[in-house]
Amino acid sequence: MPSDSRYILMGSDGIAHPDGVTDPKRKGFDKFILRLMRWLLPPLVDNELSAKHLYESVKKDWCIIRPGDLTDKDEAEIYGENVVTDDYEIKDHPASSLFGGGSTARSDVARFMVKLATMDTKEFQTYNHKMPVIYNPADKKV
Repeated sequence: MPSDSRYILMGSDGIAHPDGVTDPKRKGFDKFILRLMRWLLPPLVDNELSAKHLYESVKKDWCIIRPGDLTDKDEAEIYGENVVTDDYEIKDHPASSLFGGGSTARSDVARFMVKLATMDTKEFQTYNHKMPVIYNPADKKV
């Protein structure tokens, strides 16, 4: 693998940062729901293990994107003449609750991941070895 390659992984805002410090502590109900989801949805455990592996073992550049609830935009909003790029907010950690934290358009997640994969190394350092959360702006619901 080339020395300038980087890993970009998409998780979810339900995946906690493996350091146990960066993200706010989950409330009891959210912890219960996450335990239930781990049991019902094995890919959630895979996602958590992937994040832990990158955090603990990978020395190369990496970033794990954690979107809110995924939504779709109309085609005109994605491909139209007046497309607004970077129409999202990047936060250091998820909202305090699994529910009502925010939503994110799939196209915005893809756009941000491409941006991360193609930005120069110096600019990428803002996100390197971090797990930013991506949401729609607070005043805009998709």
